[in-house]
Amino acid sequence: MMNQRYKCKSLVWAGASVPIVYSQIEEEQSDNYGIIRISLLGDVVVRNKIEFFALLSIVLPCFTAEASCLEDARNFSIAMCDKILKSEFASSDNNSAYLREKNINQSIKELLGEKYLSDDGKVFSNYQSIVKFEVSTPDIDISSCRQRIFSRISDFQCKKKAVISTCARPEFGLNRWDREEVVSGNSGWRGGGHSQSEWCNDLAAQFMRQHGIGTEHVVSQLTTGENRRKKTFGHVDYSYSCSVKIKWDPIYNTKTDLLCGFSAIE
Repeated sequence: MMNQRYKCKSLVWAGASVPIVYSQIEEEQSDNYGIIRISLLGDVVVRNKIEFFALLSIVLPCFTAEASCLEDARNFSIAMCDKILKSEFASSDNNSAYLREKNINQSIKELLGEKYLSDDGKVFSNYQSIVKFEVSTPDIDISSCRQRIFSRISDFQCKKKAVISTCARPEFGLNRWDREEVVSGNSGWRGGGHSQSEWCNDLAAQFMRQHGIGTEHVVSQLTTGENRRKKTFGHVDYSYSCSVKIKWDPIYNTKTDLLCGFSAIE
């Protein structure tokens, strides 16, 4: 829970309070003892495996809570910026300062949930201040919104720094198509009931089936042609030609964005 992140500041072991600075847990073993490194300020020595696992059971939830806190901060930042910059209250009709603040406050409550609004409202007021401050920048884009809110919440709520990852995703827009090919073909003679566009579609579909091309592609028509011949009793056959360009294997733009995830800084 977000309002429980601060409870693992220290643990009591062998009658002494040991401060915890989040770092990795390691075990070093000899014949009769181990060491758990839980603090940058010192090590806790345990005498046997039973004590090792007893201490581990105390420390591990602290690390789990920390990771969960950052993940909660990520999810909140993404959802909050979507609501602010994509929702109906981002439109000009609902853009007054009063309505904007009212909707931001309501969204924070919905996203945090009532269980996070304890501590005399401090959690809510801090989140409110962060969101209002970070989205006040004119013309802020959604990626910057996510990063700014996540960074502030990570510092304030999780007491942890995190590096936002970089990746390529469809949401960031198309950079280019990695592969393309021009395909040309003739339908041969066909009776009535067919069309030029039908043959162009068939030609492209045949090529995509042969090459295992999925749904991410574009097809553009280059040239078309039609011949006809009369048969007995007034029947007419048609021969269609078509040339299409097919592009596939999209390469998406790369961005540093919370949608890519993050790495906690030890």
